[in-house]
Formats: sequence, structure tokens, C-alpha cells
Amino acid sequence: MEDSEIRLIEGRRIEALSRMDAKSYATLCDAMGVEPEDGDLYMNGVRLLGKDKEGQEMGELIEKQREFERTLADKIPKERYAAFISEAGKHNIDASNTYLGAAQKRSLLFKFFPEDFAPGKPRDMRFTGQRAVGIIFREVTKYAEGKAKGRGQGRIKTV
Repeated sequence: MEDSEIRLIEGRRIEALSRMDAKSYATLCDAMGVEPEDGDLYMNGVRLLGKDKEGQEMGELIEKQREFERTLADKIPKERYAAFISEAGKHNIDASNTYLGAAQKRSLLFKFFPEDFAPGKPRDMRFTGQRAVGIIFREVTKYAEGKAKGRGQGRIKTV
């Protein structure tokens, strides 16, 4: 996105916040990949959008996780998993909370697994919703913890 597009979307997001327009606010927070200032308004928007958005997003999420599991097992050394877990700990990122910290979670996934999650890759997460990023991060974290400890391949739990 260009700077002018980002400013336009951010302006609309702030306007939706001031109008208490839950659907628009949640959609624009997800589009920007930012943490909502008003968690209650955001959650209300997610609930209102849930039937349409969740079904499509969860289907895409399950497919991303299955593909990730098929391709990741042999190509990443356990040291990278350990570094990923360490970095998440340094930034106090809560993998269990699937709604908060999407921007940081997305950034760490890009940094440590660029062959899977970086822009332009099959699992490009630039426009993945906040909750989906949180779920992917949670499952990758669980998987990475097992791999860093030298456990077998394991499985990434699908939702």
C-alpha cells in the first residue's frame, strides 16, 4: 500500500472509532494490522461480522496451517525455532491471546519464517485478519517449542 492509501484507511478507521461503528472499525483495524484502541468496540465488530468473515477466514486459516505443516518440518533448523521462541519472550508476546499483538506476531513470523509468511509468499499474511494471525502465531509457537526441544515433527493443530 502507498502512503496515501494508508493515511486514507487510517483516517477512516479513526472516524469509525469516533462514530462507534463496530463493523467498520474491526474491518479497518484488521486491514491495517493494528491493535484496536477500543477492544470492546473491536470485539463487537468481530462478532457482528463473524458469520461472513469467520467462515471464510477460518477456512483459509486451516488451509494455511495444513500447508505450513507439510512444508516446514524438514527445512528449518531447531536453532531458528529456539530463536523465535526467545524473541517472542523478549517482547512479552502472549501467544495464547489470539486478538492482541497481531502486528508484532506478524512481524516475528515474517522475520523468522520468511519463506512461509513474508510478502509475496504463498502464506503472505499482510492482509490476514488479526484473529487469524493470532491463531497461526499460537500454533506456530507450540510447534516451535516442541522442535526447539528436539521433539519429533509433531503436528500443528488445526482449528
